[in-house]
Amino acid sequence: MGLRVKRKTFKAGGDSRAVVLPSGWIKYYGDKVSEVTIIGNDLLVIAPAGFEKRAEEIAAYMDSLSVMGSRPVAAGGIQR
Repeated sequence: MGLRVKRKTFKAGGDSRAVVLPSGWIKYYGDKVSEVTIIGNDLLVIAPAGFEKRAEEIAAYMDSLSVMGSRPVAAGGIQR
């Protein structure tokens, strides 16, 4: 499922910020989004249940690009 949306964050208590997940993403993954794992440094990867290992691989790959001096490429091949 390809997805690219912009979301505003909102205060969620203390210094925390929250974001609402897109309804299409929630419908696609169903019950797997009752809890998500968030992994990352400069960029965040949000993984539904069962996709944690893949999210770790993606985050490690993104970190390796930063170390090599490359610029990360967003979903859909759009270079930032």
